[in-house]
Amino acid sequence: MAYSGGISEFGTLRNIKLLRNNGDSYNFDLYKLLINGDRSDDITIEAGDVILVDSAKNFISLDGEVIREAIYEVKENETLEDLISFGLGFS
Repeated sequence: MAYSGGISEFGTLRNIKLLRNNGDSYNFDLYKLLINGDRSDDITIEAGDVILVDSAKNFISLDGEVIREAIYEVKENETLEDLISFGLGFS
């Protein structure tokens, strides 16, 4: 049995994989939960499950006239509108 200390500074929040003993796998984007409050992809972790957290690849610093300034992980297909929504819109 192993315990994780959480996701490291460079671990992805956008592509987390859960692997089941029976071969099933699930992908999660934690931004859906953390930014949007969307729990539609929730799944119960079971004994024997493996959680894989890859390294994040693309970051952008969003600052200025947005409500929530931060450094966000971005996917290649995301737009400027997506990024502004991460920052909760303009202040």
